[in-house]
Amino acid sequence: MIATDALDIWNVAGTWVSALGTVGAVVVSLWLAWQSGRPRIEGVVYLGTALGTGLSGKHIVFTVKNTGRMPVRVSGIGWTVGNRKRDKKWFFQIPSDLTKLPVDVSVGQDTTIMVSAEQVRGWFEELEPPREPFKARIMTPLREYDVDPHPDVITYLHG
Repeated sequence: MIATDALDIWNVAGTWVSALGTVGAVVVSLWLAWQSGRPRIEGVVYLGTALGTGLSGKHIVFTVKNTGRMPVRVSGIGWTVGNRKRDKKWFFQIPSDLTKLPVDVSVGQDTTIMVSAEQVRGWFEELEPPREPFKARIMTPLREYDVDPHPDVITYLHG
């Protein structure tokens, strides 16, 4: 037969274990809800040409893939230069006639946005040095994503 003191200890231990389990379940459920509500995208930015589109010259191509669990609206693209918030400069980019923004990207799908490389080069040349770090920016209504452009883009812009 188990003593009354031992039963009291097991009763208290069981209460604590169930309380910890409840707190853990709440934390996990809140984390899952927070994660599922955030858009997630992957971006690739490279130098290319718009073959068969009627556009001439070099273009900088933004490829945006939706890797989240909900549709994403790409509301803008652009560029940022600098590290600190107060020193950071950014340029909102207007895409070519092939792409109209905003554009909705379904789950698992991607979209391509092209901009004139000459237009970006003109803006880049007007910047005062230092021009590093130079990042492409993809904007959604909920968040902005900074993407490292392919080294060919940087080489082209430095002329």
